[in-house]
Amino acid sequence: MRAAIAADFCNGASAELDFAHWTFINGDLSLSLAREPVGEWILLDAETWTGPDSIGIAAARLADRDGYFGRAVQSVLFEKR
Repeated sequence: MRAAIAADFCNGASAELDFAHWTFINGDLSLSLAREPVGEWILLDAETWTGPDSIGIAAARLADRDGYFGRAVQSVLFEKR
C-alpha cells in the first residue's frame, strides 16, 4: 500500500511545468515491484517528460532501506490554466 501511495506522487514530485500556469492529471499508474518494501520509508526518485501535445510521462524508481525494489510509470495530461 505504501509503495502505491508513493508512486502516485510521481507527477507532482517531478513536475516540469509551473503549477501557476498549468494543471495536470495522471491518466493511469503502472506499478511493478520486484519485492515488497522494507520499513516505513520509501524513496521516490521521479522524473517527468513533457511531449508537444499536452501529454507526458512521469516515471520513478522506488527504494527502501535495502535498495531499489520497483518502478512506477504514469501517463500525464497537461492543460494551460
